[in-house]
Amino acid sequence: MTKIHAPFIPSVARETDGLRPHLLARVERATRAKAIVLAVAMGLNVWAMFQLPERISFATGWWAPLPTILILAGAGLICTYQKWTRTGLFFCALAWVASAGVSEIHALYAVATFGSPLADSWLAGIDASLGFCVADVKAWADSLPYLRNVLAVLYDGIIVETFLVLFLLSLKRDRVSLNRFVIGFMLCEPALLVFFALMPAAGPFDYYAYDATPMQGLYLGQLEALRGAGPLHVAVPTGLVTFPSFHTTWAILLACALWRHKGWFAFGIVVNALIVLATLTTGWHYLSDLLGGIILAGVVGGVAVLLCPHPSKHAT
Repeated sequence: MTKIHAPFIPSVARETDGLRPHLLARVERATRAKAIVLAVAMGLNVWAMFQLPERISFATGWWAPLPTILILAGAGLICTYQKWTRTGLFFCALAWVASAGVSEIHALYAVATFGSPLADSWLAGIDASLGFCVADVKAWADSLPYLRNVLAVLYDGIIVETFLVLFLLSLKRDRVSLNRFVIGFMLCEPALLVFFALMPAAGPFDYYAYDATPMQGLYLGQLEALRGAGPLHVAVPTGLVTFPSFHTTWAILLACALWRHKGWFAFGIVVNALIVLATLTTGWHYLSDLLGGIILAGVVGGVAVLLCPHPSKHAT
């Protein structure tokens, strides 16, 4: 049994029985890719901290996730060192995903102050050219309260689903699927930042003027303040990006992460298809946002597959 000294990696256990040298090299390449993407995101965040106008302040509580990330990473390293492979995989994967989720908070708020023209008319125009109006879908969902509420719970529960999928993949020691999901998820962050800088949108709930949920109202208020000249204190950071729909990309990545586990894959397809539908029934996104999310999922998922090929393709 060979000991491998490797930093903060969910895919390399301290025991390498059955791992061929070429496979181990590919696992380490995936880890380097994750580290590079995270470094870029953190660099953008540091840049944003110096670019944000003084009129914008953040609640000190937003730093709270950082100790959690460090604890998860430390737990993963300890479990890996102790050869508790499944537990190590799970904690390290959680740490990677959580770090990606919080590493660009400042950057999103900074680019919102650039004042790029809102893209709502263009996005709604694409929907209209396809014969689609999200306001009609929202009205249909409101006429079926039970269905609307179920879809809303699924939409908000994607974080819980992510936790469960990572746990399942770790339990099955599926390093390939874990790495593919984590890399795809992390690549979304800088991509979404670029789209938000170039084409921000207020969202269909503002464009069509239907009743917004409290979270939608909070998002809209923050966006308007960022694009204005008044002060803004961010007590609760929200997801500012509308195009492309990150929930759509996220749901597709989760479903694809289960493709090697056929029973779970079928279940994941159903659940995540409903989450994608919920992007419309909750009124959060245009159809064009959804289509953009599908394209983004294909791009980041393709890159993840290239970085993490299935080991059977290289077996001798």
